[in-house]
Amino acid sequence: MTTIVNSGPTPRARVRPRFPHALPALFFLLLVLALNYPLVLKLNSHVVGRPFDDTFEVLWQLSTVHRAIFETHSNPFYTPNVFYPQGWYTASGAQPPWYLLLLSPLTAVAGPVLTYNLTVLATFILGGFGVYWVVRRLTGQTAAGLIAGCAYIAAPVFTLRLGGHLHTLLAMMFLPYAVGAMLRALGAPRAGDAAVGGGAAGAAVPSWRWVALAGVFLAATILSHWYFMFIAALPIAGLALTTHSPLPWRARLARLAVIGVITGLLIAPALLLTLQARQAMLPGRGVYLLSDAALQGFSPDYLFSPNQLHPFWRSRVHGVFPVFGEWDVVSLGYTTVLLAAAGLLTAPWRQTRPLVVMGLISFILGLGPTLRWRGQRVEVALPSRLAGALAPLLRDLGALPPGRVPILLPDFLLYYLLPFYSSIRVWSRFAVPLTLVVALLAGFGVAWLWSKGRGGRAAAVALGALMVFEGVILPYENFTEVAAIHRTVNDWLAAQPAGTTLIEYPLPWVNGLAMYSQSLHGQRVVNGQMSFTPAFLEEVKPQLGEWPNAAALPILRGWGVEYVVVSALPQVDVFRDAIWPDMLALDGLCLVQSFPDALPLMEFRETHVFAVTEPGAPCPVAP
Repeated sequence: MTTIVNSGPTPRARVRPRFPHALPALFFLLLVLALNYPLVLKLNSHVVGRPFDDTFEVLWQLSTVHRAIFETHSNPFYTPNVFYPQGWYTASGAQPPWYLLLLSPLTAVAGPVLTYNLTVLATFILGGFGVYWVVRRLTGQTAAGLIAGCAYIAAPVFTLRLGGHLHTLLAMMFLPYAVGAMLRALGAPRAGDAAVGGGAAGAAVPSWRWVALAGVFLAATILSHWYFMFIAALPIAGLALTTHSPLPWRARLARLAVIGVITGLLIAPALLLTLQARQAMLPGRGVYLLSDAALQGFSPDYLFSPNQLHPFWRSRVHGVFPVFGEWDVVSLGYTTVLLAAAGLLTAPWRQTRPLVVMGLISFILGLGPTLRWRGQRVEVALPSRLAGALAPLLRDLGALPPGRVPILLPDFLLYYLLPFYSSIRVWSRFAVPLTLVVALLAGFGVAWLWSKGRGGRAAAVALGALMVFEGVILPYENFTEVAAIHRTVNDWLAAQPAGTTLIEYPLPWVNGLAMYSQSLHGQRVVNGQMSFTPAFLEEVKPQLGEWPNAAALPILRGWGVEYVVVSALPQVDVFRDAIWPDMLALDGLCLVQSFPDALPLMEFRETHVFAVTEPGAPCPVAP
């Protein structure tokens, strides 16, 4: 008789949840909404930032693209209504018009303000989830992924962009997925690989679908703004070439080549459109002088500054870490750096090595062409003969103190050697991939703490909460009601015949909001806002002047400009006693309307409309 030994209950197969990442996604949704609750409560009426920030450029573009698609059925990448008479090929600007085109159905339903705010909040939600997804696979720890995602979206380099840098936020959103897909395409080791099959030797050959996705996500990141062709691609190339992989080098390079081809094919139409648009708007230009951009890399000590956007530090830190521009807001966060250091010391080198290389590339290129410290350029004294010999090499950096030269960095050479690299203005935006690297390394640090039992888990949760607190920016330093930008003059202009043409003064201070106002009154304006001044305006900049003047009037008449709208400062002595009488005395400029409100800029209080007439002609009667 055969005896059957009862070995206990048969183990049941573990059922995988149908939506395993639903709760983490919900976590980031609720976290982002909580950290931005003032905006959430006023999604359709307010925006984060100041009236002259890039937010209103994006609002104008959302309105214009929506109108082109659903009303005028015209080219969404060109408008004749700003930068008149040339018009604007919008691919030459900073914001990605193809993404704004994709948002046009939402704009049609929700309007530009709600569409903008929902999009901005979504970039943080999806960006945090992307970091979670990468870290969850690398460490096997859900908590590590969640806290690493918090580190990423709490970084000041991103929360600063709530004020209008939609292009940077879109890149922030896509970048983690590009890195994660690249690691999977190359078979990077993940949690548990070392215990199964001897590490890389036992790892499965990665699926080709990750090759395709790596190309798609890298292209999506670059399409956020063309300069991410360098800011994203160069650090990711370093990551790809140093990733520990089961693939032989020939196979690895073949996959990288395929990823490059996919990326190139996807960005090619937008890149061609951008080149054509820049040629139309900026023939022979579109390059920043080193003397203008040399100091816009980050100072390395600022990476370890307190969060200058935090309400506790705003008024306290500027004496030590003064902020002169976005390049000075790059703090990595003390808690994040602590966890990243723990991750670097405890995680397997084969997992952290590609991240370290990616981070080093981002760090070095983010410094800019010359080294800065304490926010100032570092200069060294040299013998006068040697300093004189180097002067021709350094002439593009502007005037230097006698006998002193700056410490040159790789960006200085790349500016001259790498095509299009000279069009990068703010080198500190390499802090975007650097911040991602530090957040991923922090995930390894959390995973190490989590493995230490109850005490380690409690410490990890406490540090995660501290990390979020470090990134708090509430109350917002600037929170603008969009309706406050509306002026009575916009209603007057909207009532004029279609195709009425105007220019707003003083230049260049009102350009951004004059362009936004165009979306309200619908007429054509000479004003506009983009990274570079269009060539046709740059050529006549001295004649147009800051305020209307006699030299500007022949140019405006030649362009068919009918009205000059002036934002006035009647409470300022020099305006009231000198500028205003000079404008009233101009032959060919007639005051036709005045309004008791103005743009919320520079303490403007009144708005006046002048008609442009022929010299000696009588002033027209107000419409």
